Amino acid sequence: MTKIALPAVGNQFSTHFGGAEKFIVFEVDEGKQKIISSKEEFPPLHATGTYPEFLKSLNVDIVLASGMGPKAISMLESSQIKVVLGIQNLTDPTRIVMDFLEGKIEATGESCHDHSYHDCHK
Repeated sequence: MTKIALPAVGNQFSTHFGGAEKFIVFEVDEGKQKIISSKEEFPPLHATGTYPEFLKSLNVDIVLASGMGPKAISMLESSQIKVVLGIQNLTDPTRIVMDFLEGKIEATGESCHDHSYHDCHK
């Protein structure tokens, strides 16, 4: 089984990793392209490194996001967590995970462009 995490605000996908109030963690069977379960996980307050460490502690394998700062990307990747960036125009976390499993979402390599949550550009 693979664990996929998405940042969320309320019940919708958050377009900014650092602005997430929670993460929805899906346990999936990639071979069968099937969601087994999902769970809301509430991280500690956002500061440099807290979200990557939190996701590592949950044994997450993949993070799907729209934007993310380069430090967070580096920290996740150094923990062997695959980062898929550039998700746009989708708000339903379940649909995003299914699109990913079906090969409809690929990493674009985009990093954070909205600095309202923190200094991700440093």
